[in-house]
Amino acid sequence: MSVFRVMGICLPAMIFLSSCAGVQESVRNWDAGFLSVEGGADGEREVEVTVDGQPVKFLVDPGFGAMRLLNNSAAQQIGLRPSAIAGGYEIGPVMLTSRSSTAQLDSENYTGPARFHWFGQDVTTRADGLISPVVLPYGTIRFELGPSQIGEEIRSLPLEGSGIYGVSGGYGKLLVRDDIIRVAIDLNVEDAVASADVGALLRETNGGRFVGVSEEREIRYGVVRPVLRLVLDNPLIVAGLRVEWVFVEVERAGMLAQEDSDPETIIVTARTNRNDRDYRLTLGQAQLRSCTFFEFNNQASLLSFNCTFG
Repeated sequence: MSVFRVMGICLPAMIFLSSCAGVQESVRNWDAGFLSVEGGADGEREVEVTVDGQPVKFLVDPGFGAMRLLNNSAAQQIGLRPSAIAGGYEIGPVMLTSRSSTAQLDSENYTGPARFHWFGQDVTTRADGLISPVVLPYGTIRFELGPSQIGEEIRSLPLEGSGIYGVSGGYGKLLVRDDIIRVAIDLNVEDAVASADVGALLRETNGGRFVGVSEEREIRYGVVRPVLRLVLDNPLIVAGLRVEWVFVEVERAGMLAQEDSDPETIIVTARTNRNDRDYRLTLGQAQLRSCTFFEFNNQASLLSFNCTFG
C-alpha cells in the first residue's frame, strides 16, 4: 500500500512524509467554499492552476501524502530547482525520495507561495501531477460517486490535515484497540490493501486466515509489492463501511497461504517495535459501493462517507 512511517524526527535536509506533523504549512483558506469532483476511477477530478505563471493541471487524489506532487516532466518544464528540503515516502521496504521547491501558485481561492514536490519519474498520465484534498484551498472537497439513496447517512473519521512543508497528513484516523490506523482511498483499485503491520493487528483483533497465493500489485507511484488476501472472521468497520477482507503486503510473490500458518511467517515485513509500526489501510472502489459521496471537510477536520450502511 502507500504511505508513511512516522519517523519521529525532523531533519533540515530530509523531511519524512509523516513526521513532525505539528509544524503546519502556511497555505490555508478553508473558509473559501466547496469543490465537487467525480469519484469514479475515470471521473473528472482535475483542477487547473498556474505555477510560476505556467498552466498546470492537477488530479485531485484522496490517497496518502498531503502534498502537491508534480510529474517530474512538469517540474522540469516549469523550471523548478530543488531546495534543501526533500521528502521521504515509505512503501514497505521501498523509500522514494522527492525533491521540492517553492513557487508562485495562482488558483481560484489562493494566490501566493506554495511548496511543490516531485519524484524522479512521472506519477500520473492523466494530468501534470497529483494534489491532496487537504492542501486544496476549500473548506470541503466532495468526491461524487452516485445518485442519492434511501436510508443514506453520514459517518466520519477524524482527518489529519497537512503537516510540515505540505507532505504529511491527508488521511482519516481509525482507532483499533489502542492503535491508530491511517486510512486513505485509492479510486484506481477495486480492493482494500493493508500494510503488513495492519495485517498482523487485524489477525489479533478481528481474527482471520490467509487464502490463495501472494501476487504482485502496484501499491502507489509505480511501486510494486507482493500481497496476500486476508479474510477476516469479524469485519473491520471503517466509519460504518464493512471491510471483510484485505490484501496484505508480504515479503515475496508466490507465497502459498496454509490454514495452520503462523502469521509471523507470512507477514514477514511486520515490525516488532510498536513505535516503528506502519499502520495504513487503503480503501478501494469495492468498499464504496453503497456510497453517494465521500468528502474531506478541512474546516471540521473530518473524512466523511455518505452511504447506506448495512
